[in-house]
Amino acid sequence: RSPEGTLRRRISVLRQVADVLAYAHALGAVHRDLKPENIMIGPFGEVRVMDWGLATLPGIAHPLARPGVVVGTPMYMAPEQAAGRPTTAATDVWALGGILYRLLADAPPRSGSAMGVLLQNRDGEPPRLPEDAELPASLRDLCHRCLSREPADRPAAAAISAALEAWLDGLQRRQDALALVDAARAELPAIEGIVAQADALRDQAAALLDALPPDHQASDKEAAWELQDRAAALSSDAALKQVTWHQKLRAALSRSPDLPEAHALLADHYRDALERAEQARDPLAIARNEVLLRTHDRGQHADFLKGDGALTLHTTVPAQARLFRFVEQKRRLEPVFERDLGVTPLVELGLGKGSWLVTLDRAARR
Repeated sequence: RSPEGTLRRRISVLRQVADVLAYAHALGAVHRDLKPENIMIGPFGEVRVMDWGLATLPGIAHPLARPGVVVGTPMYMAPEQAAGRPTTAATDVWALGGILYRLLADAPPRSGSAMGVLLQNRDGEPPRLPEDAELPASLRDLCHRCLSREPADRPAAAAISAALEAWLDGLQRRQDALALVDAARAELPAIEGIVAQADALRDQAAALLDALPPDHQASDKEAAWELQDRAAALSSDAALKQVTWHQKLRAALSRSPDLPEAHALLADHYRDALERAEQARDPLAIARNEVLLRTHDRGQHADFLKGDGALTLHTTVPAQARLFRFVEQKRRLEPVFERDLGVTPLVELGLGKGSWLVTLDRAARR
């Protein structure tokens, strides 16, 4: 079973424990000995919090609830409980945080002898999850808030239940989104195959048309036209399939807006579209696909988007090189002088994204 699935089951159980505590706290009861051993799962998945022998109830004096008396399990004992001070609902929350720590780290929040652990909880800094552990940020933050030294800084059990429910809901939405991404990824080879077939047919048609003699008849074009019609039909089919493909990925992002797998597929798609638009010199398609690529790229295409290149130029004899940038002026690309590059050879000369012209001059030579 996947680690994510295991964590989901554990968090689901803990959420139900938080619900039990929220109910108990609403009645004024404090468990005071919450630990994994006191959490039982019934035959039908029901969660039971056991062993309320140390619990305090409103209006009922507990013989072990006197000031200075330390009772409970040291590993899950809040600082005030370890110090023999009065316990409150926040005391149970600290224990709940200790259990969450164990679920996330697969290790108890403290180590050592019972007395050593008790003293650490009483006087030491709160336990902190390992920084290098890959854990959900929301659960890490929740765990640390539950383990705050000051009772007033800990969330209520009902708030913990809500936070765990939100994480579970987000995990379910992420799994649903991943299923959509997998479905979209499975459709890509077929779509790419159709596009390749259409391109091949267009190339064949172009070759047939180019080979026609100047005095050709219209009927000589019919074979090429048939190829073009087949290519158009395939392109239409591919376009419809791409709409469905896009819809799956959009639906995935609506469920999990930050899903990297969906953004990666879309970024790859828009990069391919941008490269095709650049080859076709279609400025509107270039602008559109660049915006979409920047929207979905998470760094994988950063160098491509930056567009920097390098020019290395060797000549048979040294020559003075001058650099011009092509700039659109009155619907024409005109070379505008940028700078002198010096004498060739040029090696790894940095150039930004754009279209460039290099001229070479040498006395007495063209």
